[in-house]
Amino acid sequence: MQKTENPDFTLTKKLGRFALRFARTPFGPPKRKFCFVHVPKCGGNSVAIAFINRIPLMQDSTWVPVVETRRALSVAYLGHMDENKFHDDGPNCAKVYELRRQIATMGMDLGHYFVGGHFLFDSASYEIFSDEYAWVTILRDPVSRLISHYREEVRSGFIDFSLEDYLDTYTAKMHATMITRYMAGWLDNSLAPDEIAKNLALQNLKKFSAIGFLDDLAPFKERVSNISGKSFSLGHSRAGIAIKPDVSDQTLARIRKLCQSDSEVYEHARALRLETLSQ
Repeated sequence: MQKTENPDFTLTKKLGRFALRFARTPFGPPKRKFCFVHVPKCGGNSVAIAFINRIPLMQDSTWVPVVETRRALSVAYLGHMDENKFHDDGPNCAKVYELRRQIATMGMDLGHYFVGGHFLFDSASYEIFSDEYAWVTILRDPVSRLISHYREEVRSGFIDFSLEDYLDTYTAKMHATMITRYMAGWLDNSLAPDEIAKNLALQNLKKFSAIGFLDDLAPFKERVSNISGKSFSLGHSRAGIAIKPDVSDQTLARIRKLCQSDSEVYEHARALRLETLSQ
């Protein structure tokens, strides 16, 4: 298997972050450490890089990798690299998310100033580290997020069929409940999240110190700046990577139905933010 480099971690970008972090070293670390639950296809790469850029060089961070955790598990269980066997939405996803949870927990135990990645919200870690860390996340309109997720999987070679055919698959059902599963900490992909999982996700939203929304990130940036005592700005690490496909009204109706649970969690999160801003 040919390894590919993450475009956000090329040598040029690493050197750029080094320079930014070096310049911030005399001003000290943020007032609060952050745990970033990165829901896929919600603009999280830009957020993670913004957090890392604001940590002085003498402080550490933990970015839990996607592809590398899949590959590590495939080597451990199969004896060779085959990330398809340990995809986030495949039959072995519980092993993937458990490994990422362990890496994230280790980062917090080491006191790293930023811990982030594609891992589920973990109530146990929250209970242990919530005095030290602020939990944050970015969410996106579920219909738009699902379409983006589909096209990313096509681009990556995990899916090779039309959007309409994809919506008939179990993978689409898993993708359509991604926000619910991440917020609920729902490991088991043998069945779609039910009402219990959705209610758990709604409860866990209240534990986040900052929830941002991809269509309006200004309040999130302000909130993080206030928590950290540091200015916080965002770039666009993967802007324009693909063109949004044409979607018929009939297909949109199918997507909305699949995303019903995620839409409820998303709207509840937006209501929570409005409540926070009004205080």
